[in-house]
Amino acid sequence: MTPNFALERHQKSPKHISRQTFARYKTAVEEAEADKHDVTIEGVFDFDVVAPHIAQGGIQRMATIKTTQPFTKCTLLSFKLASSQGARPFSSG
Repeated sequence: MTPNFALERHQKSPKHISRQTFARYKTAVEEAEADKHDVTIEGVFDFDVVAPHIAQGGIQRMATIKTTQPFTKCTLLSFKLASSQGARPFSSG
């Protein structure tokens, strides 16, 4: 077995793909939590496990947009859950 074949086989394995996907989610969360030009979005966005009968009615979470710059106006145009990778983004409008 050549080293290239072994590497390709490893990269296609479910374990590798799962870890790679988790790393992308983690990076996206860290990036989303970072201060963006003195603008932050705060709130509890951990939905944990939601029972199907509750999910059908929808789950609401409150978010607060804050800035340290006076007189700055901010609007949250859209958001996307990390778990919905590949799905359409949700829109606030």
